[in-house]
This record gives sequence, C-alpha cells and structure tokens, in this order.
Amino acid sequence: MYQYKLSDNIDPQENINMFRYSTTSSDYEHTHEFFEIVFIASGSGVHNVSGVSYSVERGDVLFIDFDQTHAFSSDTQMTIVNCLLDPVFIGKELMNAENAIDILTLSAYVEFSTKVSRFVPKVIFRGKDLLKLDLLFESMLEEFEEKSIGYKTAIQGYLQVLLTYIFRKMREEGDESASLLSHKVASDMLQDLEASFFGKISLNELAAKYSYNASYLSRIFKACYGKSPMAFIHEKRMDEAIRLLRETDLTVEEIGRQVGYGEKKQFYKIFKQYTGLTPSKMRDARNKMTTIK
Repeated sequence: MYQYKLSDNIDPQENINMFRYSTTSSDYEHTHEFFEIVFIASGSGVHNVSGVSYSVERGDVLFIDFDQTHAFSSDTQMTIVNCLLDPVFIGKELMNAENAIDILTLSAYVEFSTKVSRFVPKVIFRGKDLLKLDLLFESMLEEFEEKSIGYKTAIQGYLQVLLTYIFRKMREEGDESASLLSHKVASDMLQDLEASFFGKISLNELAAKYSYNASYLSRIFKACYGKSPMAFIHEKRMDEAIRLLRETDLTVEEIGRQVGYGEKKQFYKIFKQYTGLTPSKMRDARNKMTTIK
C-alpha cells in the first residue's frame, strides 16, 4: 500500500501544506505520515477511512489520522480543500504526537480529552456552521498562498479555531451516536427479555451477546426503561403469576416454576415484595371473592 511521506508533502520549514483542487476521479487506498484534514467544498462522493465508507458532500470534514488507510471516489466533480499537518506546527509540545487523541490531551485541547474517547472520522457542518467554516478555510488558504509576514502565526490561530470546531462536532456527534446505539441495544435487549422471561436468564450471557460489560448493559437498560433488567424480568413474572393465581387452579409451586422460579422460597419472597401479599393469601382473596359472588 502506498504511503504519502511527510518529507515529500510538507515543507519542514512550514510543517503544514494547504491546497484546493477539483476532481472527478478516484484515489487508491493509501496512508499518510501526517494528519490530513479534508474539507468538501462542493460536490459529493465517498471516502473510505480504515475500511469504513462515508458518503460525503459539501460541508463535510474528514480528519484522517496517522497511518489510517484512506481512499476516495467522486460522484460528481468534487472540490476539496486539503490541510496536511505535522503536529509540531501547532506547538512544540505536540512534536511527538502519534495520533489525534494526543492533540486532544495536549495543548489547548485538554478540555476535550475526557469527552472525546475516539475519533469520529467524518463531521458534518451545515447552516451557520458551514458558512463559518467556508470563511475559515478561505482565510487559511489565502494566508498560506500569499505568505505575507506573520502568515504562520495567522494560520496557527485559524487552525486552533478549526480544530476546536472539529473536536466540538466530534463531541456532539459522538454523544448522539452513543445515545442512538444505547437505545438500539436496550430495545434489542427488551425484545430478548420479553421473549424469554419465564426461562433461565443470565445478564452475563446477554452482556456477552451484545459485547458489553454486564453492569454497563444494565445501566443502558435502566437509562432507557427506568428499571434494571432483573427488575423488568421480575415484574413480568409477577404479572403472569398473578394472572395464573386468579385464573387457574395450578398450585403455588407449579405457578412459581412456570414463571421461572425453581425455588419456592425465592418465588414467595419476590412475590411479596411486589404485591405485599404471599401467593397463598392472594389466592385466598380470590376464593373469597368467588364465594361471595
């Protein structure tokens, strides 16, 4: 796989390279020895980052990390602004940065470090945010191309603002993505519990199925439904036990086993916690009502 070298693409006296170009072609899969910020100024296409394809259009920004595989194809003529970046350009403290998270945990981005745990390669700018980004990239390109006195300092300032916008969007989109994923997992889990709450259910088995820690999975479920998975299971079992006590002549022990409790003692304990009565007293109350009728 081809690798774009730092020395071939970025002047060591500048530590940054910026250019705009239009294309209707595709670029083969490759990696970089530097960061690449890609701004889609117009058109649309597909960018592939680390094996994941992202549809892109005007206003989208991709942040390509060191050594991430990257390729793209265009649907129509696509105009792209590229910012190739050696971290040392931001500050000497980033000279040994090995990935984008290093930028978050160093320099001015420490406030993001506990809030963005991973990259979101594509971030979306629309409306007022897009207009601000247009102006920002235009200003950076102008400074880089004209190279007037103090242009590096000016670009550094613009870049700080740009990275702040990007990391802010990563935080927002990461939160939204996590929220959607959590609700999807909780919804799938709810269906599993509703389909099998009479049987033997292990939270650890569910955690393995969804590739989550059991306690974290329980928190996701409770955040969505207001109760823990086990509380939900017991509630469903109790509803069914009450129905069977009222509508059938099954013994209390048979009902306990039928709704998922192998031990009579456990069934009695949980039943009383939920209803305030023992199963036998609830059945006695039913029998008295039947006699009165």
